[in-house]
Order: sequence, then structure tokens, then C-alpha cells
Amino acid sequence: MEKQWYSPAEFAAIVGRAAYTVREWCRTERIIARKRACGRGRSKEWEINCTEISFYLNHGLRPSPYAK
Repeated sequence: MEKQWYSPAEFAAIVGRAAYTVREWCRTERIIARKRACGRGRSKEWEINCTEISFYLNHGLRPSPYAK
């Protein structure tokens, strides 16, 4: 059964990248992700929708919104 939301570590394991790299992609909006409360004070953790995994596997990273 497919999950609805994945952590950066789970996404990284699926696509064969490091969790740090996936967190950077989230931060720079190369993949679509959202922050959720994770129970460690005010810090929040990234979570990635299952549709984003399909998009990445079929099309690669999204273009950087910061590129000129």
C-alpha cells in the first residue's frame, strides 16, 4: 500500500539520493514539499506527497524558481 506522505529519508531511499540532498531540494523548491509539526518544539519537518515521487521518477527535478 502506498503512503500519502513521505519523509525526506524515505524519499531519498526510493530515488537513491542522500536525505540531505532531498531536504535541500525541498528548501529550494526543486520538489514540492510542505512542513509539518514533528513534536520537537517549534521545529518542523519536511514531508513529500506521493505524487511528487512519481513526478521525480518520470520527469526529474522541477526547474529552480531562483534561476535567472
